[in-house]
Amino acid sequence: MGKNINFIDWFRLGIAVSIATALKHTPDHETLHILSTYTAMLDVREALTGNIIR
Repeated sequence: MGKNINFIDWFRLGIAVSIATALKHTPDHETLHILSTYTAMLDVREALTGNIIR
C-alpha cells in the first residue's frame, strides 16, 4: 500500500520538485526567476529555506 499524503504536503512537494527541476535546467551563469502570487511566494520561500513562513 502507498503512503497517504494530504493535499498541502503534496502541493509543497510539487513546489520543491519544480524548483529543483528548474534549477537543474538553469545554466550556472544564469538566474532563475520565479514569478508567483504572494501566497505561492510564501510556499516557495518555505521550500527554499525550510522555515515555515505562515
